[in-house]
Amino acid sequence: MKKINNKVIYIFLVLTLFFSSCSLSSQKELVENTSLYQKMLVGKWYGKDKSGQIGLLIFNDDYSTKMVQKGMVLDGSSIGGKVTWELDEYKKPMHLNLVMNLNSGKTEKLLMIIKFIGKNKLQLQIGESSLDRPISFSKNNNENQMIFIRQN
Repeated sequence: MKKINNKVIYIFLVLTLFFSSCSLSSQKELVENTSLYQKMLVGKWYGKDKSGQIGLLIFNDDYSTKMVQKGMVLDGSSIGGKVTWELDEYKKPMHLNLVMNLNSGKTEKLLMIIKFIGKNKLQLQIGESSLDRPISFSKNNNENQMIFIRQN
């Protein structure tokens, strides 16, 4: 067997320390970005669908939410429970869920994808059914996607 040179071991240790510190730095950045995306989402957002219907989304910093679309309201009082939001910014595109916790104990989720197009503009797409999450944004499917502008 060949003897390993001490210089090679030293270089290996230095590189290992360097790369492990890079991964810790990346993890810290991810945590900071997490709170940034959540902070960016909080507020009132208005948009129009392809038929001209106005949609409203309100994301509160206590994670409660309200959605108004085509005359229908989705919030805690309309479902007899509580509606909250969850954002998974580690997914590409980001996953946004509206979680409906009914007083009966039943929980349902409305699955969406979302991306920010600047600080005050976002694109959102809902799945074909409540059990479906889109994989990516569609250039052809304007039925289930909207652009929203922050209003506050």
